[in-house]
Amino acid sequence: MGVRYEVKPTIWLTYSMSKTAEAIPISGDGRALGIMRKPREWELNAWRGHVTALMPTAALLGRAKSGEMSFAEYELALGELWLSEGGVEAFAPNRLTFEAPHRYPGYGDNKAVRWDGSLWLPQGLVRDGDTLLCCCKDASRCHRTPAAHLLAAAGWRVMLDGEEVTP
Repeated sequence: MGVRYEVKPTIWLTYSMSKTAEAIPISGDGRALGIMRKPREWELNAWRGHVTALMPTAALLGRAKSGEMSFAEYELALGELWLSEGGVEAFAPNRLTFEAPHRYPGYGDNKAVRWDGSLWLPQGLVRDGDTLLCCCKDASRCHRTPAAHLLAAAGWRVMLDGEEVTP
């Protein structure tokens, strides 16, 4: 009997201030997907979609940015938000999905997902090698850090700014 190794799919989380996917500093070989709360127009066009399940709500982000809550409180609130819709299993490989903004009201509305006041159209599953992006350069003050730990707990091999995250 040989040794059996479990190979987990790898997901990358990093920052990008660049308008081209090729200029992302540390990334996997898959698609560029956003996790920003308010993606700018060029990000909506350059990235393949957005993982809305990992985007903070406007209200939560506003409270954190205004100083109404500490970053530790923000992380806890994000965890509660993320786990409220199906637990950690919803973030597992072959379960985590990504969406694109719904730009044509009246067309495809029956497939649209409502998230924090806007409509998004399902695009598919996040897969091995995909990179999740935010524009915060400092990971210690960005929601991608708690997202990385959640994804590791859900069964992904996670690379956060080039460093592996352990569950």
